[in-house]
Amino acid sequence: MQNLEEFKRFFQENVLPDLKRFEKVRRRFAFMAFAVVSLVILGVYFLACLYRSLPDTFNWIVSLGVILIFGVYYFFNEYYPIDPKQMLTRKIVHFISPSLKYIPGAYIPTSEVINSQIFAYNPEFTYGEYRIKGKINNTEIDLSELYIKFRAKDTQDQDYYTNSFKGLFFIANLNHSFEHTTLILSNRSENIYEGIRPIFHKANMPRPEIVKLNDRSFEKYFTVFSNGTPEVLNTILPADIKQALVHYRRDNNRKLSLSFVQGKVYLALFFDDALMESTVFRSLVDLKPLEKFYDDIRFAVELTENVASHLTV
Repeated sequence: MQNLEEFKRFFQENVLPDLKRFEKVRRRFAFMAFAVVSLVILGVYFLACLYRSLPDTFNWIVSLGVILIFGVYYFFNEYYPIDPKQMLTRKIVHFISPSLKYIPGAYIPTSEVINSQIFAYNPEFTYGEYRIKGKINNTEIDLSELYIKFRAKDTQDQDYYTNSFKGLFFIANLNHSFEHTTLILSNRSENIYEGIRPIFHKANMPRPEIVKLNDRSFEKYFTVFSNGTPEVLNTILPADIKQALVHYRRDNNRKLSLSFVQGKVYLALFFDDALMESTVFRSLVDLKPLEKFYDDIRFAVELTENVASHLTV
């Protein structure tokens, strides 16, 4: 895949002109929002000055003003008429490879999320805005921006939602038959071991044990579960792949987990915020969100291609 410098040139030539047109509309909408908020503040100030000698009325006016300001902010964000995300995603996907298929409104099915065994619980609710499928070089990929909620039971056998996932979920089909299951999970993932154990009992397979790799820098961020032999682990998790995972985790300060199951590599990249979401009070002419999106896909593709190269040696 192209490097980040090539992506920046693509942004300047093919994306920025469209974003500038959207930005003009956003600024007009932001000015309207600012004008309405200013009028609310002036009205509240005027009424507060009139009734400052009446503490109860004064407090009621101030409280109403705060509610109105938040209401205006919510209204202008909720009914903000600009959403270039689909256009941006489509252009980036075409830049990555014209052979990739961008499918708005679709997303990776829940069955694949369950099959990955990355999460401790089966998803109760899964939602995504798009799906990207196709081949890059010789690697067949499938990815979506997913939002997942999980339902678990507490000690009183009561249901509760936990471990919400928001991020990119990536699948690469390596056309390689794994006779093992290997999970490489972020150390900050919760309830991992107890959640994974019943999966393997139900499937009547040997339960993956925690594998110590004697690599402090790697084990600072990740825990490995595998029922494969040491030779298998050395093949799918050599030094360069471990180093790439550590660098991504450390440099981005975001969790990631991956698994090797039934000939596929599953990769979950966690995000704090939704990708490329536009709001009325934030400029659209910003390379960073798009660069992050592209760099995450590039990382996932290059990582799986690296794994595939070790499998064919």
